[in-house]
Amino acid sequence: GRLARDSDARRLGELATFVSHCGVHYPDPKSRFAPGLVAFLRDRAPTLAPELRGSLARACLLARAKGLLDPAATFGLCFDLVRSVSDKPLRALLAGHIVGDARRAAKAGGAQPTKAFQRLVFAAAEDRANAGSATGAKVAVDALVELYGRGVWTGPDAVNCLGRCCVDDRARIACTAIHFFLGVDRAPILDDESSDDEDDPNPSGDRGKLVKEAVGAVDKHQHSKKTKGKARKTKKALARAKKLGKRDADKARPAFPAIQLLDDPHRICDALLARARRQVDGFEVRVAMLEFVSRVACAHKLQLLPFYSYMRRYLAPHQPQAPRLLAIFAQACHDLVPPDEIAPAARHVADAFVSDRNAPEAMALGINALREVAGRCPALLDEPEMLGFVRDLASYAKHRDKSVVMAARGWINLVREHYPALLQKKDRGRGAAASKKAPAKFGASAAATGVDGEELLRAYERGDLPEEFDDAVQECDDLGERPADDAGWVDVDSDDDDGGGGSDGWVDVASDDDGEPAAGAGGAGDGWVDASDSDDSSGDDDDDDDGAAADGDGWVDALDSDDGGDSDGGDCDSDDDDDDGGASDGESDAGDKRRVRFEDGVEAGAGSA
Repeated sequence: GRLARDSDARRLGELATFVSHCGVHYPDPKSRFAPGLVAFLRDRAPTLAPELRGSLARACLLARAKGLLDPAATFGLCFDLVRSVSDKPLRALLAGHIVGDARRAAKAGGAQPTKAFQRLVFAAAEDRANAGSATGAKVAVDALVELYGRGVWTGPDAVNCLGRCCVDDRARIACTAIHFFLGVDRAPILDDESSDDEDDPNPSGDRGKLVKEAVGAVDKHQHSKKTKGKARKTKKALARAKKLGKRDADKARPAFPAIQLLDDPHRICDALLARARRQVDGFEVRVAMLEFVSRVACAHKLQLLPFYSYMRRYLAPHQPQAPRLLAIFAQACHDLVPPDEIAPAARHVADAFVSDRNAPEAMALGINALREVAGRCPALLDEPEMLGFVRDLASYAKHRDKSVVMAARGWINLVREHYPALLQKKDRGRGAAASKKAPAKFGASAAATGVDGEELLRAYERGDLPEEFDDAVQECDDLGERPADDAGWVDVDSDDDDGGGGSDGWVDVASDDDGEPAAGAGGAGDGWVDASDSDDSSGDDDDDDDGAAADGDGWVDALDSDDGGDSDGGDCDSDDDDDDGGASDGESDAGDKRRVRFEDGVEAGAGSA
């Protein structure tokens, strides 16, 4: 009986696969087969044999690929099976289908399927009520992480869903989401919207390396004949390569791209900090939470005042993760944190690490951490009792261990940059010996006294810009030397002798369209004068204009393509290409000039007529 049941189960799985393959060719059965298969799996999946359950699930996914099932219905079935069945191979199959189907929908450009998929995945990730919701939430969070890493779902909706998962009560879900934010900057594909950045050889944005690579790709003709033309081309190509390399290197890339998209970072940090203080999780989980809180506080400039006092319990030289904990503490410091909240923790670090009873490595570690904290929050140096604190750390520049000496010199350089008066005279240096420089008070904002780049503009006017601005100088010089008539414009001087009329100085040069006379005394009178390309056979109107032939008295020279009349007296109302042969003897002279006069918006010949 068992063999018969196994044979029947195998036969049923094969039939389901066959119908999924061929059902697209039979309209009537396909409308009943796919929904029936979905309903059967939802009802009987927990009681089916693993082999049969896997065969039917693969047949269902095949029916979705053939277009027999709605994508959203398949997504819902996948999460239902994940919640109800404890089958690891089946769970891996369904998780792979969720990621692949979401990628295909996003690649096809369909906004509606993508929104439907996101609603289902977000609901599964935040589900806490249904049975087996923890397994479904883990699959949903893993799918979100993978889709973000592949550059498919990188918008604020997916990132904020993962941010809400960071405060989940289930440790597996919270740790997965927290490690996503901590490790996303080391992912193969960093927050870029398109997959084109996979081929980026330098995703970190190193300016010098990008410029060097761009210049190196230019053909300098080192192994060919040297000519002036090749030299000019090489010079232009080098300038263009430098410009493109600098432009690519100057692209702004956020340090923590996913964290920048969080909508309510303060609420998330408060919840994680309260959970860490309850100590309901292991030490590694608490350290990950504190690192995430520190990174969010750094990115969003948050004021998490309880964080600095809580970190003091972890800052000890005997801690196995002391370097990581000191980095977490220093990362959370910024110029918007009150220095009186940081000062007690800084003194605790100095007392615990910077002491002759500790190893030199611990001493150097403590001094370097304090240097980073003071660099991020310079107002800390202006706190009371900091004079002795600063000079005590500076005195370790004479220590016997080289690492401690280097750390103390770094501390001296930092204080010399921000507040040299705290140092002894021998440590201030020549340039800062008489300097009155002091850090800005907490909350003080420096008002702008000029425009950024103003000194560069003045240096350009004087002609003493540095060499790195040669490309910009060349572009500015090219703009200044560009002729005014590059676009085909002609400067026309109008002399309004009569003082009236509505002429605004514009002259229309008509094309070869004939048949319409220019607007004269009987025309529109809108101030426009048409000068034709070919001369009319009638030229008697110029005789009526008394004394109008003088140069500079409203006459405009226009080039004729067909000049058949007098060289200095053609009528403005000439019709192009007349049929009566008026331009028969002027076709050979295509470069002659014509003289056209306008006054007060009305042609001279037509006005006198």
